[in-house]
Amino acid sequence: MSAVVIALIGGSGSGKTTLAESLATAIAARHGAVSVTRLAEDDYYHDRASIPGFDPASYDFDRPEAKDFPLLVQHLTHLRAGQAVRRPVYSHATHSRVGEAEVAPRPVILLEGMHALGQLHGQGVIDAAVFLDTPDDVRLARRLMRDVKPQAEGGRDRTYPQGLAQYFRAVWRGQMLYVAPQRALADFVLNDSTPPVEAVSCDLSAVVLANTAAVMAFLTARGLV
Repeated sequence: MSAVVIALIGGSGSGKTTLAESLATAIAARHGAVSVTRLAEDDYYHDRASIPGFDPASYDFDRPEAKDFPLLVQHLTHLRAGQAVRRPVYSHATHSRVGEAEVAPRPVILLEGMHALGQLHGQGVIDAAVFLDTPDDVRLARRLMRDVKPQAEGGRDRTYPQGLAQYFRAVWRGQMLYVAPQRALADFVLNDSTPPVEAVSCDLSAVVLANTAAVMAFLTARGLV
């Protein structure tokens, strides 16, 4: 079985995970639940817990070097060839890999991440790339809302000042240096013009549906879904 890899690329808070979830649902509705699987670049952070004196507060997690892209390439190569892989399970609480999880091969693989397109471009493991072009103020607002949540709810247990400090110390710089330039490499650019107030609201169903429809139309025209 051969598979296609569709990369969803964007900065922190751009809406990658929400789009990936919606696309997976749309593809499954068209071809069945076993037609699609998801993979996240964030699962491939290097294990830092064993490094003596490691200080997560000063470490820049928004640099591509923070992630194990050779392993990701290996796993995508296996999945494209119809072979299951065991991806790392990464803990943001301990900054370490705490286990593995099996990923079964499927006809469509949705890969979401910040740096994957720039790091994997030209290596033959990505069939199409979608870049989420989301305004900085929207991304910042979404990131802060995530950061202040408890880790048990997918947050980072940070205060608002801590979240802002992290954003302007590393995230914004990483966006300018590493994320934004990938826009020129993408096959499809999804421009998110959602007003900031709506972008952080609880009900984004209309926006998500519109974005999903636009990406599905592109993928269908390319014969990928």
